[in-house]
Amino acid sequence: MSLTPFTLYTGGFSPNGNKITIACEELGLPYENKMIDLMKGEQREEWYLAINPNGRIPSLIDHNRGDFKVFESGAILLYLCDHYDKEGKLCPKDLDGRSEVTQWLMFQMAGVGPMQGQANHFYRYAQEKIEYGVKRYQDEVKRLKQWYQRRVRGRAANFNNYRAHRKIGRVLCIIKEEVCIHPPFSYNLVKKEEKKQTNKKNEPYTIHTVHGRVLSKRKQDHYCL
Repeated sequence: MSLTPFTLYTGGFSPNGNKITIACEELGLPYENKMIDLMKGEQREEWYLAINPNGRIPSLIDHNRGDFKVFESGAILLYLCDHYDKEGKLCPKDLDGRSEVTQWLMFQMAGVGPMQGQANHFYRYAQEKIEYGVKRYQDEVKRLKQWYQRRVRGRAANFNNYRAHRKIGRVLCIIKEEVCIHPPFSYNLVKKEEKKQTNKKNEPYTIHTVHGRVLSKRKQDHYCL
């Protein structure tokens, strides 16, 4: 049965939006990206708040199920698995396996994402340089990364076994020029292009792609560790 493409509202090269792109690609689900202009505050317009009351990205509309709306990246991942991952490609169907994946997904949603966001904000965007804030969040990101490293230690030999690690809990975390893939998504999902680009400030960027699509463009020291 052919599916009507989902509408995926995202913004620029958002890590949160990328999660949904990766899941759709892995499940072979059609989708159409709709870019939200975050700098212009489009995410706070009434039409978008009707889709996502929190005024953030990403959001998804499933036109195959009565235009059902889903917001929050973790909730969208679980929704896609519940309704479109019948074979358990990304999330196991047994309850214990699903619980394990959900634990790591919540770990990313509640810890890694927010802490990296704050580390980046206090280092790069805060109008007043607050060293306590910079150190507080950078140290927390380092701590969380250590737990991820402990999780994947000893499992590296299995990462190329695609069937053994097709779970949605693995989230992309781009730190400096290193791509760290966290439990549990396929190890070979992301390819880093060698070609570098620079922005108007002559700051270096590395382009990352997934299945030939541009996944993200990140400054070398984006998370400032």
